[in-house]
Parts: sequence; structure tokens; C-alpha cells
Amino acid sequence: YIDYKKTAGKVAGITILASGNIGFVNVQNLITQLLSYFRVITNPKAVFLTTESINENAVSDEDAQNRLREMVDETLEIASKLHLD
Repeated sequence: YIDYKKTAGKVAGITILASGNIGFVNVQNLITQLLSYFRVITNPKAVFLTTESINENAVSDEDAQNRLREMVDETLEIASKLHLD
């Protein structure tokens, strides 16, 4: 359970996992709209992963790992710029 009253002004990155490549953008749009409704600031650069990049509960694809690291770093940078007070 997430207390939606405490989400305003928080920063989030988005990772979307699917079995195939179809529909990623539609899912991203819906998630971004939902987070916006709760006033969460989202990193516009989402990471899309397929189930093929996951092996034994870990991200096995090196490119996917790099994209995740980059998204996390950018999300933290956005958060640090917004919360300088």
C-alpha cells in the first residue's frame, strides 16, 4: 500500500517488463498519466525490458543493465535538482 497523499513532488523512474516488444509506449503513457495524477515527477526516459533479458531473477542482458543504471542515475539527478532546499 502506498499513501498517495505522500507522493506529491516525489521523483520516479519507470521500468516496464513485458513478454514482447508490442505495447511498451501505451503502457508508458498510462503509467505516466497515473503518476502525474498523483503529482509524481517522472523521468521521461523509461527502460523497456522483455522477459528474455531476465534470467534467474536477475537482469542478465548487459545492455539492459546499462540502461537501468543510466535511468537510475538520471532519476537521482532530477531529484537532486528539484530538492535543493
